[in-house]
Amino acid sequence: NTTTSVLNLMPTVADDGALLTCRAQNLRLQAPHKYMEDGWELQVYYDPKVTLTINKNSKLVVFREGSEAVMECAIRANPGASDIQFMLNGSVIADNEQQGIFITNTTLTIRHLQSQHRGKYSCGAQNLEGRGVSNEVWLNLRYTPICRNSALKSTVAMTVNETQVLRCSVEAQPLDVSFYWTFNNYELHSDNYTARGLTSELRFRTASAQDFGLVSCWAKNEVGLQAQPCLFHITTALPPQPPRDCSVANRTMTSLTIECTPGDSAGLSQTFFAQHFGADSGVESDVKNLSASSVPLFFIAGLSSGTEYTVNLYAINAKGMSAPTRMLVSTLSTVNTKLVSGNQELDYDPILAVIVGALLSLILIVLIVIIICKIKQQDEEKDKREQQTQQNTIIGQLSDEYSIVQQTSQDELSHKNPDVIPCDLQSFNDSKTDLFIINDMRDDLTSLSNTSIIETVLQQKPKSILVNGYIPNGTHRKMRQTNGDQREELLYYDQRDAGVIVHQTLRFDDLEGNEVQQTAV
Repeated sequence: NTTTSVLNLMPTVADDGALLTCRAQNLRLQAPHKYMEDGWELQVYYDPKVTLTINKNSKLVVFREGSEAVMECAIRANPGASDIQFMLNGSVIADNEQQGIFITNTTLTIRHLQSQHRGKYSCGAQNLEGRGVSNEVWLNLRYTPICRNSALKSTVAMTVNETQVLRCSVEAQPLDVSFYWTFNNYELHSDNYTARGLTSELRFRTASAQDFGLVSCWAKNEVGLQAQPCLFHITTALPPQPPRDCSVANRTMTSLTIECTPGDSAGLSQTFFAQHFGADSGVESDVKNLSASSVPLFFIAGLSSGTEYTVNLYAINAKGMSAPTRMLVSTLSTVNTKLVSGNQELDYDPILAVIVGALLSLILIVLIVIIICKIKQQDEEKDKREQQTQQNTIIGQLSDEYSIVQQTSQDELSHKNPDVIPCDLQSFNDSKTDLFIINDMRDDLTSLSNTSIIETVLQQKPKSILVNGYIPNGTHRKMRQTNGDQREELLYYDQRDAGVIVHQTLRFDDLEGNEVQQTAV
């Protein structure tokens, strides 16, 4: 037989770590076989459960100023907690040794308690299941009076024979406090002031110039005397200083916005206004302070575009008006203005325009120079090509029109007879050619000067002799030929042709005395 038992259990935090046992018992059997059992240790996960105590007290704790407080944050959590924090009035407290605040794991220690340390304390911790926050413990501190922020230090402007009421307010614990006043470290008679709760009022009168100085308000309770008094600086009341550091915050074609820094007003409240003058030196209007704060800010509208204005800025308090701060300003001109994004106006910068124009001009000049150089280079190349084409054409025409006598290489001429250039004279005699061409590839054509080939050619009465050969470096060469009349013929070599293969023409007179000249190629 099989017997089954089912248990539905909703565990709580208290069940964490408990042993759950299932036992089956048969009354008919004898021990130790009478029963059987099995068990499990429960693991219950839950968010941290946190409790805060101050000096082992979890409710109201009263300390005296300057004493020490120790706070313990007790935590129960499964799984374990992390990110433990202490809070004062809901704000997290940071470890700060300079202020005497030390945090170690779950302990917060504050040494030398001051008035700012009073309030509600709590702590918190977090694990995978969530975050838990402790109870709040009020730390009540007994401390000496301190000035409220508004009464800590102030300046009072007065004139001679003027009376004002000075008010002094403090904070203290316990609340039962007493006051006294001093002027330049001399205690004033109690008939001059009154006290009610945490506030005291002094009627102070400046009977003469010696009544200007420092007035102090002191308070004390059972803890002790106020450490720092509430101070009142009594100064001579004067009109305010004029606004300073004024500048144009914004300007358009029809409006101006001017902002300044307020001048000294001896502690008195002050207001600001401005006057602007047009070209006719007449007062246009008065403009009050645009801002409700202590910063003078003016917006002047309804102006003419491109017009200069003189603006006078003033400050006024209960004692009078300041001297003016004068500014010379102008609205934007329609010529020097452009619209951006609809209604926004920007100034036209003439300096920037000059710079941009100069850069564009420089770029244009460089481009023109480059184009001119390119055109000139192309023209030169074209002239060279045309010249070369013309020379090739002339040479081709000469080659097609006339016959060329047998050419002999330089090596054969050197070994056989350096003074004679072989040629077919019979063929030459039979021909009626007007041009005789000598092919000689030797380095120096002057060797032709003593050869009989010139005489032979001249006897055939050609009109010209064309020499093909290499022109050496030099300027002029002379060649003498003898045909019976001892005429001197001139062979000219141009310097620019030195070192290249060219065609030259001999200029001479034929046997009949007629001058014949063939243009050189």
